[in-house]
Amino acid sequence: AGASGSQPNIVAYQNLYVNSGNTGTCPGTAPTVLFSYYVGTGTVQTSPVLGGAVGEVAYVESITGDGASVGSKFHVLTGAGTGGSNGTVAAPVAPGTGNNATDVAITMSGFVSVTRSSPFYDYANDVAYVGDDSGVLHKFSPVFNGASAEVTTGGWPATVSTQTGKILTGPVFDGSTSLVYMGDSQGYFYSVSAAGTVVQSGQLGSGTGM
Repeated sequence: AGASGSQPNIVAYQNLYVNSGNTGTCPGTAPTVLFSYYVGTGTVQTSPVLGGAVGEVAYVESITGDGASVGSKFHVLTGAGTGGSNGTVAAPVAPGTGNNATDVAITMSGFVSVTRSSPFYDYANDVAYVGDDSGVLHKFSPVFNGASAEVTTGGWPATVSTQTGKILTGPVFDGSTSLVYMGDSQGYFYSVSAAGTVVQSGQLGSGTGM
């Protein structure tokens, strides 16, 4: 979990593949921190996704608890690693504090938890998809190219799984069919149309599912 001034939620490194002789395309002797940001007390449990431009990152801060004030947040980070101070691992800073970064946090509909679903970004349409632990698929549009928001009309968010223990895995958007595919923790596979229509497979796995 993030802690102001001491525990970052998200960290980026640069110069990962350095050349000890300093003759390669990544000069330096070790990877360095590009940015280290604290954005809240939640936990980023899944992978971030990069946008189409430098400094664009989308990720989910998972927050659990009771009440309408608690819920996971979809973050849209821009300008990351630019400007003045972007923090260290031991001393993270907030986006926009001494740097040029901006972080927009959108509380996901239903005040849900997210533990297994990384966001999937559709670069062609500036749309992102995230599954939650209650079997619901969320859609965000626009993401980086406008005022970021969750889509809450036209069948969205879409209830995908009604199984017991219905944690969704990471979604994948297929541009050729315009369908989003994902599995759940009970071993079922699903497709979701642009209108939020869901098709379920037979059970393909058991135990911890997919």
